[in-house]
Amino acid sequence: MKKMIIASTAVLTLSIASHYIAEDPHSSSSKPIEKKIISDHAKTDSFESLNGLEQKSPIIVIGKKVGKLSTQVRKSKVNPDLVSGWTESEFLIKKVIKNEENNEKIKVNSKITIGEMSFEYNGVIHTVNGYEEMKNGKDYLLFLVEQDGLFATRGVTFGKIPLDNTDLEIYSEGGLEDSHLSEISSIFKEARKKYSK
Repeated sequence: MKKMIIASTAVLTLSIASHYIAEDPHSSSSKPIEKKIISDHAKTDSFESLNGLEQKSPIIVIGKKVGKLSTQVRKSKVNPDLVSGWTESEFLIKKVIKNEENNEKIKVNSKITIGEMSFEYNGVIHTVNGYEEMKNGKDYLLFLVEQDGLFATRGVTFGKIPLDNTDLEIYSEGGLEDSHLSEISSIFKEARKKYSK
């Protein structure tokens, strides 16, 4: 069984739900549809600067999501409650910025599996700290950690930076504190300036 590491993820709470209009990332139409979003809150690493994020990330790559591989769901062993889950996405590496551990999978034109902390289950989107799944065919700068062949973004929302737009791509009802959103916005802006050359 694959293990999922999310850089110091502690307790998930599957109790805070929000309901708002969002675009379905899997729909070919751009028409907004109504989706129920459940925000699962987790204690994760956070960063005050791009430099801090870079130093704590053993892998930094630029590439694009080329497809969704599967949805992984974990249920309680004592009752039918949903405990956790994630989406496994295929990511094509276009540029390697950092490969601190000389991971053989991290090379240009290689495809790797990213464990994204957002998944759909029974028509409801579940997300950790507002993480929004990458969009197919779009370019991203990823700060990654790896375990057992599965890669995850550093600090969940901190480690995925869209390069095709200036959005944060974080569900607004994700429950992140304003200070975290401000830090993320500042880091994303600096990273885009540095790596979008």
